[in-house]
Amino acid sequence: MKKKNARFYFLIPIVALAAFIPFEWHFSANYEQIQEQRAAQTRQDKIAKIAEQDRQRQKAIEEAVATQAKRAKEKKEREARLQKEKDDREAAMQARNKAINETSRLKDQLDHIQKDVATVKEDIAKIQADERKQRQESVFAQKYVLQAEANVKKLSQVLDQIAAADAAAEAASAAAAAKKS
Repeated sequence: MKKKNARFYFLIPIVALAAFIPFEWHFSANYEQIQEQRAAQTRQDKIAKIAEQDRQRQKAIEEAVATQAKRAKEKKEREARLQKEKDDREAAMQARNKAINETSRLKDQLDHIQKDVATVKEDIAKIQADERKQRQESVFAQKYVLQAEANVKKLSQVLDQIAAADAAAEAASAAAAAKKS
């Protein structure tokens, strides 16, 4: 029995080895190919990973460039808007100053015109007073002339009466002298 058992000690490993050899052979025959495929797959994975990283890096660069361009555009727009606001403010200030200057000039001109108007009104008042005085003098002169004419007529009548009285007195003296003679 001992020999039988001893056979088993050799026979079982040999049978196991015989059963294992085809697996090993199949494995070792394909092992290099499998290793090459794994290495190729690993390289492809690394290349794909690097390509993905490159693509993401490129995408990040493009996004950064787009963001930078957007910021530059926004900055340019903001600067343009600020410059426009500054120009508008400056134009408004110039317009305000011009309006103030124009208002001041017009006010001075108005004061000058008002002074001229006051002077002209005074002149008009003087002229009107002179005109009233001249009308009064004219009316007075007309009344005076009428009165003088009336006085002249009265004086003429008085002179005529005096001349008639003198002629009557001469005629009465001549008649009295002729009566006396």
